[in-house]
Amino acid sequence: MTAFARQEEQTEQGDLTWEIRSVNHRYLEIALRLEEKFRPLEMQIRKLFTDNLGRGKIDAVLRYKAPEDQQTILNFDSELAQSVIKSCDQLAQMTDRAAPTDMLRVMQWPGVIVAETLDQTALNQSVMDSLKHAIEELIVTRKTEGTALQQMIEQRCVEINNIAIETRER
Repeated sequence: MTAFARQEEQTEQGDLTWEIRSVNHRYLEIALRLEEKFRPLEMQIRKLFTDNLGRGKIDAVLRYKAPEDQQTILNFDSELAQSVIKSCDQLAQMTDRAAPTDMLRVMQWPGVIVAETLDQTALNQSVMDSLKHAIEELIVTRKTEGTALQQMIEQRCVEINNIAIETRER
């Protein structure tokens, strides 16, 4: 059965929107699209789907918009920066090309400076709570469609039965 659920939640940490699409499928197949900051939650998210949905092809998208006035903390990984600088120096010695290490490029190296929100734990909890509500909505939508399909099939069976009776009477 096909179903769609959309859950929007406004929190102090920002606006969260889950969109979940489900189509009939023999097995449970989950496709997630998450921002990088929510990747650590992926296994919990998959478990929540597995615990609540028996089968279906699920396409789930999480959109996040941080509040405009949110404070951001910049974390500097000095060990990683030193390692990058040391590697640059070693490379310069190996190639006999002495070049000054560009500190701006060192700072742009992935992981040297990481921006984090003030309360990632609370944001993660909001993501999971919002997902629970979205899955509940998806289940209701699936049941509604299942009931509609059942009624349609029963109606068709009645029509087929009536045609069979008319055919026998001829």
